[in-house]
Amino acid sequence: MKKVGIVICTWNKKEYILNCIESVLNSTYKNYDIYVVDNASTDGAPEEILERYQGRLTLIQKTENTGGADGFHWGIQAALKKDYDYLWLLDNDILVDSNALFHLVDYLNQHSQVAAVGSKLLYMENPDRVQYLNTEIDMDNFTITKYLANSEDNSDLPIEIETDVIPACSMLIKTEMLVKYGDMDPEYFIYMDDSDMGFQFILNGYKLMIYTPSIVFHKRGALDRTTTFSDYYSRRNTLYFFLKYIRYDQIYSFAEYIIDQSFKEFYFGTYNNRFEVVLTRQFALEDMLNGVRGRAVDGRIQELPIQIPRAQIIIEKNYQFLVIGSDLKASSDIITMIKNKYPDKVVDVILDDENEDAAIFVDKMKSINILSANDFVPGRYDLIIQTCKHVLDYKLCNGEIIPHVYVDRYSNVIENEQDKQYMDSYERVYSNYKTINLPILVDRLQRRKFEIDSQIALKKRDRVESLV
Repeated sequence: MKKVGIVICTWNKKEYILNCIESVLNSTYKNYDIYVVDNASTDGAPEEILERYQGRLTLIQKTENTGGADGFHWGIQAALKKDYDYLWLLDNDILVDSNALFHLVDYLNQHSQVAAVGSKLLYMENPDRVQYLNTEIDMDNFTITKYLANSEDNSDLPIEIETDVIPACSMLIKTEMLVKYGDMDPEYFIYMDDSDMGFQFILNGYKLMIYTPSIVFHKRGALDRTTTFSDYYSRRNTLYFFLKYIRYDQIYSFAEYIIDQSFKEFYFGTYNNRFEVVLTRQFALEDMLNGVRGRAVDGRIQELPIQIPRAQIIIEKNYQFLVIGSDLKASSDIITMIKNKYPDKVVDVILDDENEDAAIFVDKMKSINILSANDFVPGRYDLIIQTCKHVLDYKLCNGEIIPHVYVDRYSNVIENEQDKQYMDSYERVYSNYKTINLPILVDRLQRRKFEIDSQIALKKRDRVESLV
């Protein structure tokens, strides 16, 4: 029977970590040791863990919070000193099914070309829905796409799925992979750490898999953000990840991608008064280019003011709505906002006849009155909303019915002529911005890429020497 080292990283989630440990102890697979790495919690969790589980696990107490990536790194390095076949990484805000570890071990035992396997993640608050299954990393377009997230959990889901990312929420790894190719890079602090580690395995010819009979329940993240914490770390670390792994001949197109992304955020962030998010993401880009990693320095993460979405303000003033659904996602979002906040308000919908997914939308919006264009009666509605994929394309949505406002899937709104002029100026301002900034960014990315490659070469040399 394979011996498993279980590494759980925690910080200031006392109730969660205690419940997580209990669920692990109830596992049917018993050949394991538990390592809990506490990132300097101040909520009494370390004391409670020692009181309850003295002798049943190893508690590693750090004197400061250096992030989840460093926490896992400490736990992995401690476990590597023992003779484990596999290491199981777990977040603290999860509950594991009693057979979760058994299924993961059984899968790795049977697949020599699989470096690591993950569980099906279900929402803890809504266990009938999938929180995560698989992800694709597109190195040509610099995108990371999640599939089947927030879908219904049912028997039609695949039993095994190849993926480019396994979240550290539940990730069973062959120990030899960590010895050969390295574990989590602690300088990520949080976000993209597990992606980077797993990508190393893929680059060396191994597979990452999700095995759905193994089930883990994960706590949903906070829906109401109060700071730009996630904006900073997600942006900085994602850009670093792609720059680390792309070729030099991709740097120009990567720079174009960043210019396009940054300008859109600036243009529409200022338009929607989201100055804190714009500033934080610019800080993240600048820090990545300057080689700043680990914990963010003071001032990088901003407090977010309470802000009512512009679409909601418009909705509050009216009672009877017509939604012209050229974009189904934007239509679904605006209708859901209306019905959740103001269930007494009337919503009729006219769909684009050419949309292939209209039938799915109709089934989802069963309580909404679906009309044809011939049913439209002028003067009946307080507000006519035209949805579109992006407000920059609002002119493409013009039909026979003249809307009062345009709303896109990113919550941008066009309400008046001034808004239209702002959208019409986008291409001109963007062209000037790109002309000035693109060559500067290309140069900085090239220099930073060389620094990263040099650092990687040194680490690889040190790892090889340590194995000799």
